[in-house]
Amino acid sequence: MIVHVKVRLWDLDFVLEMYNEMVRRGFSENSFVYTSFIRGLCEKGRIEEEIGLMREMEGKGLRAYGETYECVIIGYANLGLLKECWSVFEEMLNAGFVPCCLSFNKVAEKHCENEEVKKVNDMLTLLLDKGFLPSDVTYSHLIDSYARKDEVQGVLKIYYEMEYKSMCPGLSVYSSMIQCLCRFRKVEDAKKYLRIMKGRLLAPNVSIHDTLIACHLQKGNDDRAFQLHNEMGSLELQHSVFFAKEVK
Repeated sequence: MIVHVKVRLWDLDFVLEMYNEMVRRGFSENSFVYTSFIRGLCEKGRIEEEIGLMREMEGKGLRAYGETYECVIIGYANLGLLKECWSVFEEMLNAGFVPCCLSFNKVAEKHCENEEVKKVNDMLTLLLDKGFLPSDVTYSHLIDSYARKDEVQGVLKIYYEMEYKSMCPGLSVYSSMIQCLCRFRKVEDAKKYLRIMKGRLLAPNVSIHDTLIACHLQKGNDDRAFQLHNEMGSLELQHSVFFAKEVK
């Protein structure tokens, strides 16, 4: 426990020396202490040492915890080493562990930023079969990524999966959906989801208004564009700089 507390206080190098001295004096090594060190190294971004300790504990016949794997996975994800991250993720599943939602969301976020949304979807499908419970954040990452790739069907599929699971999509989800639909000139569909979000007491943000106004202007619906412009004024919202340039 002393070792664990010292690690949490960021005194890693000193504690490692202290721990090695304890081992020389006959202290019984265990997975809990190793995991404490691995977590500390993860927080400091010392991934090579982190992996080294994990392999060392395995070489001594000590079984890694689920948390041990999660620390390594997050460490790789933070450094953008997604191939290595995926490899340890598979290793974790093969060992019989399922990551917590927070850890998976971190991995999903990094993969989606790298436009690897299909891999995240495959990972999620695999986890769902093992009893994993995703959060609205999990689905938000997927929807944002599909929207950036202009994959409308992927966006709608994930949205209705959220609805089926009784998860309330947040503002970022509706914003991504509406912008994606407008890029494909599906303004009526965009208006449908605008009504849904308003019915759920979610106020449209600047990007949603700007996107809808631009879409209406492109389709020649000047009256509707003007209504939305007035609505922005009543909400004390200002057009984005990007929108102002586009309109000019």
